[in-house]
Amino acid sequence: MIKDILNEKRQSDDVFIIIDSLSITFKEFNDRIDFFIKIITKTNYTINRLAIEMVSKFDLLAVMIGCNRLNVTPIILPPENKRIPNVDYNKISNADYAIKDNNCIIQVNKKSKHMVDANNIGVQCILFTSGSEGDPKAVELTYDNILSSSRGWNERLNFHKKETYLNILPLYHISGLAVFFRSIYFGFVSIVSGYNKDKIMNQIKDYNIDYVSVVPKIILNMIEQNHLKQLRESIKTLIVGGDGISKYIYDQLKHNNINSYISYGMTETSSGISGYFINIQDNFKEGFIGFPHKGVEISLDDKRNIAIQSNAVMHKYVHGSECNNIFITNDIGEVRGEEIYYVSREKDLIVSGGENISLNSIRNIINTCSGIIDNVVIAYKDNQWGEIPIVLFETQKSKLNIKNLLEFCKQTLPEYMIPKHFIKIDKIPYKN
Repeated sequence: MIKDILNEKRQSDDVFIIIDSLSITFKEFNDRIDFFIKIITKTNYTINRLAIEMVSKFDLLAVMIGCNRLNVTPIILPPENKRIPNVDYNKISNADYAIKDNNCIIQVNKKSKHMVDANNIGVQCILFTSGSEGDPKAVELTYDNILSSSRGWNERLNFHKKETYLNILPLYHISGLAVFFRSIYFGFVSIVSGYNKDKIMNQIKDYNIDYVSVVPKIILNMIEQNHLKQLRESIKTLIVGGDGISKYIYDQLKHNNINSYISYGMTETSSGISGYFINIQDNFKEGFIGFPHKGVEISLDDKRNIAIQSNAVMHKYVHGSECNNIFITNDIGEVRGEEIYYVSREKDLIVSGGENISLNSIRNIINTCSGIIDNVVIAYKDNQWGEIPIVLFETQKSKLNIKNLLEFCKQTLPEYMIPKHFIKIDKIPYKN
């Protein structure tokens, strides 16, 4: 297990990870884990599930591993500005306590104080994702899920201990956290940093980066800044996830001969479970989800939903039934020959800039704005974001204009959910 791998190198002065330009050795990382273990155990509480609300990436990771050593399930909460309003994330995840940035542990569920959760053992962490109806769901990922996912990625990319991986994706997303897990299992050094379009190429050069994971929006920023040639000369592989790529991005990567791996996966599958290298594709195939990783089977169910069978499939949703290694996605697929393609999503869920967004959630929030009679939120394809939400609204107040509504959304919605366009109309045409 990951906790054992780190513990075996407890006294090593080798650099384990670099977080926000700070080089951290195995010893320093283990010392930080021990620090938080003391904080958790000295409370004398019976803690089953601990929600982690830490801004520091170093602290977040150390608390998570500390929980693993104590058989406490860590729950990685998204930052407040990334949460859907009026949603109780602690309740959704069954958290009984939460640890805050001031190292203070508070009780968030009085009913669970004396309960022992037998299901804690084996669950490595809980992450959040968006459900088909808009409410986030808490996903239980086990040690076996994470290990199976990591092995699948290693089989596809063949990691080496002397390599470096730039991890600029959020740690509260499986896309970012999975890279941390892989670095432990396969020994490469990960450089954990927030994304900055003006600094990313310097980071790649300064740290001699071999791998970097991105979403399509980041590639568009690189294209705008004429960075693709430098990228080709610097890295071994570019990993693209979060959403499918457009033909424009495909052509740019292909033209610049960048070794790019386009992946398909989600939180419920412990990150990507299939993908393909652009350079072996003769032409662009919109929606193609690639070839399954080792140990993964992908098919369509009788409703044309993409079905995934793998040890990387989550244990279950909190409050849900066990998956038994099978997950039926909300993605509608299509079989062409021996290949499976993503066609669309069920209901109201879109992916914009790598983030899951519920159109219905946006609509419900906008309906609370004073002066709104009704609104509809629709999806629109966009080269930069993949898909974007657009709002059509009716109002009974002449003073409620697009600027007013935009300001309301900025105050009530996470930044990634704010619609890109607003259209004021007399009557919403529901029949068209």
